[in-house]
Amino acid sequence: MRTLAIESDEEVAERMRSVLEVVPHERVYFTTDCGMRVLPRLVAKEKLKSLVRGAQVVRAEVPSSPSRETARV
Repeated sequence: MRTLAIESDEEVAERMRSVLEVVPHERVYFTTDCGMRVLPRLVAKEKLKSLVRGAQVVRAEVPSSPSRETARV
């Protein structure tokens, strides 16, 4: 959603959770939309921080698969 409002970490996490209700976590990659380019740099940076923190929250809630752990080694 293209807006200057900076979403909270929990708002981002909740959107991610709603996707994970219908798509298995192994098949999901969260990213920004291409609209970040037109936002003021400070706003874009803060939105990215919210995306990262929201992903960290959700990642802690999702059980990791063995193949994912092996790939990190």
